[in-house]
Amino acid sequence: MIKGLYTICLLGCGVAVAQSAADAKAAAKTVAFELISIRQDTTEREGTLGATADGFRMTNMTLSRLILTAYIPNDGGAVFWEPVGFPDWLRKERYDIEAKVSEADLAEWQKPARRQAMVRSMLQALLADRCHLAVHRELKDAPVYYLTVGKGGPKFKESKSDQLSPNGTQFPYPGGGTVELGADHEQHFSQAPMTLLASYLTNMNLGGRPVQDRTGLTGRYDFVLQWGWTGGMTAAPGEASDPGPTLFSATGALGLKLVPANGQVETLVLDYVERPTEN
Repeated sequence: MIKGLYTICLLGCGVAVAQSAADAKAAAKTVAFELISIRQDTTEREGTLGATADGFRMTNMTLSRLILTAYIPNDGGAVFWEPVGFPDWLRKERYDIEAKVSEADLAEWQKPARRQAMVRSMLQALLADRCHLAVHRELKDAPVYYLTVGKGGPKFKESKSDQLSPNGTQFPYPGGGTVELGADHEQHFSQAPMTLLASYLTNMNLGGRPVQDRTGLTGRYDFVLQWGWTGGMTAAPGEASDPGPTLFSATGALGLKLVPANGQVETLVLDYVERPTEN
């Protein structure tokens, strides 16, 4: 049993986007999975995590990953952000989870527009029931970059296909969209909201200023970001955590720009958690 306060810095925070009325109604209606199986996994097999046609499955992954899936920032753009202060067992012990929705909820679950809100709501209920998880969110002032639209407008268009990526990748981030690595440090985004791009840039910035979406673009888009993990860190002395010009040129190539600002960064505080009861 672990007690105390643990703080998780949510990288890639931005403007809070209100949940649609339909998603909010679905999340309120469906509060929990009907059947849940949890077992610790000590094998060396590859881990998987995601929704299925009739529920949710996680194999050989940590509960910290499950928490990060259930509690993403309110802007919906979490990607690759790392927890700070989690107890070791939460980050090391691996589990298998098989959860099923009820027959009454199956039709709603199978609607892609509804499923994302239902997944988060039902995972939160699962964690509260089986791990007695308690969390709350806080905001703190911090230097940020606002991601805005450049003078000539965005140089990409909205997605036209329901397929998540040209290569058939079907593992969207919690806020929607996929990212695949290409040649020459290219990142191919499919059906991605701008919140996902902002969050991705935050993580690429390697601990520098968070990037927050201020584009006003509310659709989902396909585009290629040409900026690798090895570039861009050419900040001036005394500003080692800020990105160099490569980050700015990468966003500029998309018809976007980064504006330094003082903003607020969302933080999730883990108040209480226990190891899950297995069955």
